[in-house]
Amino acid sequence: MSRNNCDNLIEADNLKSERKKYQRRLIPANIIVIIIALVAAAFQFFMPMIRAGVTLNSQSVEYINSMMGEQSGGEMDEEQSHMLSYVLQDIDARVTVEISPLDVLSLGAMPQAQTVRDFIAGAADGVEGAVESMLAQATPRLAAYTVAQAVEALPEEYADAPVEDIEEVVSLINEGQYDDAKAQLRTSAEQFAASIGYELTEEQLDAIGENFDKLIDEGVDENGQFSYTQAFEAVAGEQGVEIPDLTGFVGDMLAQISDDDARMTGTALFGVAAVTIGFTSALWLVMALIAFIRIFTPNKRFTMWYVKLFCWLPCVLFVALPFAAVALAPMFSSLVGAEASAAFEMLASLPVSFGGSGIVSGICLALLWLVSIFWLFPIKRRIRRLNKMID
Repeated sequence: MSRNNCDNLIEADNLKSERKKYQRRLIPANIIVIIIALVAAAFQFFMPMIRAGVTLNSQSVEYINSMMGEQSGGEMDEEQSHMLSYVLQDIDARVTVEISPLDVLSLGAMPQAQTVRDFIAGAADGVEGAVESMLAQATPRLAAYTVAQAVEALPEEYADAPVEDIEEVVSLINEGQYDDAKAQLRTSAEQFAASIGYELTEEQLDAIGENFDKLIDEGVDENGQFSYTQAFEAVAGEQGVEIPDLTGFVGDMLAQISDDDARMTGTALFGVAAVTIGFTSALWLVMALIAFIRIFTPNKRFTMWYVKLFCWLPCVLFVALPFAAVALAPMFSSLVGAEASAAFEMLASLPVSFGGSGIVSGICLALLWLVSIFWLFPIKRRIRRLNKMID
């Protein structure tokens, strides 16, 4: 064998040895890719695919209050507007709606109408919980306003008066100590009146106490649990004030949806979940499986174009597009009716957030691109060069 042939064989062996070294360098990168893929798939299946939240605070309520006044043709007078602003100024509640992909997929491609209604009602449970929280937070100011009205105090006299004593009443209600709450309300009412420079007469105190006793009694259910929503609805009904059915308005709205529309909605939800969650999760899992198998083969390289091509869908459809829709809604409000336009403006003014598994899958996809560009690609490029040199 000639010297040149020997040198060529030695060089080829060195190149092959170097190629094996670079192939081994792909092992930790493949493991990282497997972890990223499994995290993305797991979160997409077990996290809500859609999570929309709206924070209701004094600023957002003030805006809603003004919008309601405009939509009602100015029927809300100044006193009513002031009362709402005062009573609701301390609220800080979050309305959250979540849609689970597993629950959607369990509907099937041809779901029953009532099954779809039950699913939507379950997803909207957070709405009623937020209403309950808001009413609990509004109770101290409502009691303070009642006291102020009884002594005919001016708004500027009680607007900034503290209501900590009355908040103790709410704490007692939440602890189930209803008799103590009734007694505390009378004490707190006298203290609040004194703090704004007035003194309640026995008659005024009895009237305030009786109304509050009735509020508590109406709010206690057969299991001894207190519901602010139930209490306010009952008291308002006895006084001839019509307010929406806060405990059943979601069900009432769903009942108005026809069976055909409900079935179509369920089918559409199933299709969206199957494509955006089922399909993309399958792609993540396929890539994880291939990356795992490649760890034990001589050629440890694999392609991931299918993940990069499709797995952006959950993040874009469930997070980015809703954010963009809310932000751009006022720009298109002139193209719809007056009521829809007002709704768009109100929605855009509220602190709305969107989350869910789309955020996690988006982060995983971004990490995959980084690993691909700065770790996998340089090694693969070196291996390709070595292959050409060996061939």
